[in-house]
Amino acid sequence: MSVTRDPTHAERELLDVVERGGRTPAGRTAVHLHLSQLLPSNRTAANLKMAASLFQPLQSANGLRVFRLSNGDVIVVGKDMPEYELDKIVNRVRSLFHNDPLSWHDDFEDDANDPFVSWYTFEVDFPAFLELTRSILDEAEERRKKTGMLPPEPEPILPGDLTSMVQALESVRMRRMIYRQPCIRIQDGVADILFEEFFVSISTLMDKLAPGRDVLSERWLFQDFSRSLDRYVISALVRSDIANLPSRISLNLNLETVYSKEYDILWRSRDDDQYLAIEIQVIDVFNNLDMWVETRRTLRNTGHFLILDGLTPP
Repeated sequence: MSVTRDPTHAERELLDVVERGGRTPAGRTAVHLHLSQLLPSNRTAANLKMAASLFQPLQSANGLRVFRLSNGDVIVVGKDMPEYELDKIVNRVRSLFHNDPLSWHDDFEDDANDPFVSWYTFEVDFPAFLELTRSILDEAEERRKKTGMLPPEPEPILPGDLTSMVQALESVRMRRMIYRQPCIRIQDGVADILFEEFFVSISTLMDKLAPGRDVLSERWLFQDFSRSLDRYVISALVRSDIANLPSRISLNLNLETVYSKEYDILWRSRDDDQYLAIEIQVIDVFNNLDMWVETRRTLRNTGHFLILDGLTPP
């Protein structure tokens, strides 16, 4: 039987620590990482857990308290905290989310305006910080009233889960799992559809294949699973009569999938005036640069193109 957890537990404990610390504020500081403001794709349970765990060495050595709040934020509170070491860990957390706009603060002369992290000293900022912790608890209470007790966090997938997950794909009616959305280009005030993306919602799919598991928690296991998923998605599109699909189709695929028999069938099934835009993750490119160069050349020479997914301005 699964055990529910009180979503306000961390907030209540934080407020208690702050109120008691306010009686002897000398040397006490706090660091607030605003991880609830990350993009949803980066705000996964696994990422938030990893971010909090980076403070573990200081927590053990210096008696810091690390609070993972129910909204995703992390607050670290302590006395005589080693500022240099703490700052290094904050920057490691920032690097963990380097592809998120929240982490792109580069004005190191103005930390007060850093949207990623806020720093507080009890001797100066205690009234404001106390008010903040009270408002955080109030917001957590509101979420609890709306959602009730939260279920346990999903467990990470293990290597042994892969076989059963891939086998379970056989029973999924994949055509019903495929969504489509347009990519719109706006130029000189005029909007036109550049292509339509066909994709599968991973969270919806995993509710069927492995409920209670976090498939994104292990990057390389998910990469392996996604190669099998690619083939099922392509086969479903071919069965849907690709000739009736838009003239420009975008698919999120692994590089290796472009050389699979399923992709070859898709290629031969399309009309001559239908073009493919294949979206590839950057990490996939760096795993096989030679294949990337060859695939890009092949697609460009035939009027199709590759899209690098997950790029950020930096």
